[in-house]
Amino acid sequence: SVKQEGIYKVKYGERFSHPFRIAVDIYAENVWQPTLEYFLPVQMCHMRVNEKYRVWHGLCHMDDARMAPLNYNHFDGYKQGATTLTKYKSGDHVPGLDLGGWHDAGDYDFRVESQSEEIYILTLAWEAFDIKYDETTIDQINHLVEIHQPDGKPDILQQIEHGALTIVRGYENLGRLYRGIICPTLRQYVLLGDGSTMTDGLIHDVFLKTGERTGSGSGLTDDRWVFTEDNPSRELLVAAHLAGASRALKGFNDTLSIKCRQIAEAIFSVNRPVTSRIESPTVHAAIELYLTT
Repeated sequence: SVKQEGIYKVKYGERFSHPFRIAVDIYAENVWQPTLEYFLPVQMCHMRVNEKYRVWHGLCHMDDARMAPLNYNHFDGYKQGATTLTKYKSGDHVPGLDLGGWHDAGDYDFRVESQSEEIYILTLAWEAFDIKYDETTIDQINHLVEIHQPDGKPDILQQIEHGALTIVRGYENLGRLYRGIICPTLRQYVLLGDGSTMTDGLIHDVFLKTGERTGSGSGLTDDRWVFTEDNPSRELLVAAHLAGASRALKGFNDTLSIKCRQIAEAIFSVNRPVTSRIESPTVHAAIELYLTT
């Protein structure tokens, strides 16, 4: 029954908690704000990220991706089956994968569920709290981010847009969701430093030999690989997230909002045998589509 604002500790027997603050403005700053101010902007792929006179990282991964090798077990849990499940052959350049998305927290790959779960988290926060926080300039046309330079647009909607772009563009060009996009060599995978040094930014059609190491400026083996999979459970999960994002993006980026909804509907409309593995994501997608439509 605490009524006064202040710094408190909880005592239980002879034990004490760490000090903590109770106040009506406890969430006003330095709680969730650094996620929007720093973490998400710095993780943005296909962008140059500046902060005044600093550069967090240069423009990176502008060389799209190539279809992964067939029947191949890659590192970090990536695996490609006996077919690409698309019109592209193994090794083909896949266009449209040079926009949107965030680097993984410890490396530079894209897992489709990581992208979609983040836009869903941001969507729920937007709907619950109407967060119009603006501390960042995000320019998708010029692939430029300026931290601590407001541009008159809610950062949370710009981040939802950025995450949705990679999923939508991937679906449009592949005809299905990608499972993930990752560098082909361990030398790239363990890179410490600026992600813009991982690739030369040029599109190549020479396929990497399994196990080949990429040298500086080799120019033939550095394009990332895109993997696909037949995974109805994951597809339905992403459909739920896209359906939610469609609501947040309505009125902000109407074209992208419509595409998110249409892709969610297309995934949901596929006839699948009902099993315990997909019951939960099926219900989740149905609820989000119901709320959106």
